[in-house]
Amino acid sequence: MDPIQSWCETDAESCIEQTDENEGSGWVFCDPKQAGKPTLPYCTCQTSWKHTEGICANKKGGNTMFGCPSIEQMRICEPDYDDSEHSWCITNEKECLQQENWHNPDLDSSLTMMVGEQWSYCSPITQSATLPPCTCIDDEAGWTPLDSECPRSSGAQPSFIGCPSIDALKSQCGDEYAHVHQSFCHTYEARCDDQSMVNDDAYNDMTALGLKSQVGQHWAFCDDQSGSAEPPKCECKHQWFHDEQKCAESEMEFSQCPSIGEMRRCEFDVSDSWCETTYSYCREQPSDAWDFGWAFCDSATAEPKLAPCQCKERWTSTKGATGECTLDTPKQFRGCPALDQLGKCDGPALEATYCETTQLECFEQSAAESGTGFVQCDSYTQTAVDSHIQKSVGAAIGITFMLTVIFCVATFIGFLLAYRRYINRHKRGYSQELLEHN
Repeated sequence: MDPIQSWCETDAESCIEQTDENEGSGWVFCDPKQAGKPTLPYCTCQTSWKHTEGICANKKGGNTMFGCPSIEQMRICEPDYDDSEHSWCITNEKECLQQENWHNPDLDSSLTMMVGEQWSYCSPITQSATLPPCTCIDDEAGWTPLDSECPRSSGAQPSFIGCPSIDALKSQCGDEYAHVHQSFCHTYEARCDDQSMVNDDAYNDMTALGLKSQVGQHWAFCDDQSGSAEPPKCECKHQWFHDEQKCAESEMEFSQCPSIGEMRRCEFDVSDSWCETTYSYCREQPSDAWDFGWAFCDSATAEPKLAPCQCKERWTSTKGATGECTLDTPKQFRGCPALDQLGKCDGPALEATYCETTQLECFEQSAAESGTGFVQCDSYTQTAVDSHIQKSVGAAIGITFMLTVIFCVATFIGFLLAYRRYINRHKRGYSQELLEHN
């Protein structure tokens, strides 16, 4: 069986990074991306565990959860759980890698302790543990950038609150930010979920400022409009090597985003272009390939793009109020269901079919669907309905309708003018006949 995490023998039988699983055994888990640095074991969710918080605290033995629950399942015990919140689970390990104490000004610090407490945040999509979300330092004291982050010829370093805009960074720190396309902030957490490692020291916007790896460095990229931290934007490496399938024995060098024709020199059945990215984890990556250092891309623009939407082969709905589709009795669907099937959960007013997707965020989703793990779909073709095409079609229909109305109005006005000239000619002819008769 293939190992899920690297490990190495140690020069001492016991060492700090060993846990209950391997204490005194002469080996430790390690990170090959950081020159074999010893590390804690990955956090893994228990196959089944008891949720004993919220309203489930009043239920004898709590409520049974499986793996990493969905947000809907979390609401069984915590009804106020928000869609933007992270799910969590009880872990097999008491202390593990994805645990990190985090900051929440609205909670007592004893409630934000995670390290060694046998639980972690997790992703219901991948069923894997995650670090806590990153939080920009936004208290009155704010944060002060390092000299390398804000090179100045003179004067004290400025301070920022939350997520500054690029214009603010440029005005305070100089023209070094003229080429930077994404803002950043210092975070309360040393390690958090939105951080990423630079992939093989490839060049990107921030390396010129000495900002390479984010993990464990108390900083993250952020959105100055929402003020929230976010993963880095994906960007294709300028040069990278393909070493899979036909290119396994003799790797082939590609530049940024190759065409599908170029990709077929290495892959037999490739259907979409992809590239290696400058960050190992970035925003446009498929959610089942997070931290793998690649993303789909558009060969015409060399820009990364979201993965195409695909309906899950099997998924469940809990949107109903009574009978089927409730949290206690979820209804199972396959692929993209027919409208009348979904109507049993969503009611007869439902106008379009939808499905749960294999990716949390994917290309065909509309703005309202983005990041929800759902997309509108066609039950006959079992494919996602592209919201971008819908907009184009809607705009085309709107323009066609307006042109049709204008044409009809112009035709009607032309008809009235022609009829008026016709009447006037007959009036003049009739008047002339009367004069001649007199």
